[in-house]
Amino acid sequence: QLDQPAEALRTYGLALEAGVPDAIKLDKRRVYAALRLSDHETAEKLVIDQVQRHQGDAQSLAMVRYIVAQGVPASRVAEALRAIYESQGRPASMAIATADVLRGEQAQELLTEHLAQSPGDRSVFHTLLSNYLIPADQAPHDQTALRRAVDLTAELMSKQPELADEYGSALV
Repeated sequence: QLDQPAEALRTYGLALEAGVPDAIKLDKRRVYAALRLSDHETAEKLVIDQVQRHQGDAQSLAMVRYIVAQGVPASRVAEALRAIYESQGRPASMAIATADVLRGEQAQELLTEHLAQSPGDRSVFHTLLSNYLIPADQAPHDQTALRRAVDLTAELMSKQPELADEYGSALV
């Protein structure tokens, strides 16, 4: 409020060290202050630390989207998220979060790779299917994307027959 983001960032850090009851709100303020200073590296580090501490919960992943929207390079953030994804045993939530930052074909590759290892991850399947059918960087109803969606669904249905009805219904 005093338009002194450097002092705010320092003070927030001291408050965190002292132990505050609502560290998540304080983390958000620290990220905002770092971005006000155009200190993208600090903002990225704070958010990545938050993602690790909270195992990719909805709040920390919202912060990821926020810092990317504020100019933190998506490639750096995606690289850090990918490392967390690998170190935490490849959870679906982190695959989706990383893909959200990557977008386009890189996102599709990551999600496809994830499903090759874990064909029963419904949330990843639905995310990838949506990515194929309503891609961010292509016109809707692109024939190649539709073909990939059909091929993916057929492959996963054969690997997880118990999910065939759900996966088939999602496609149509």
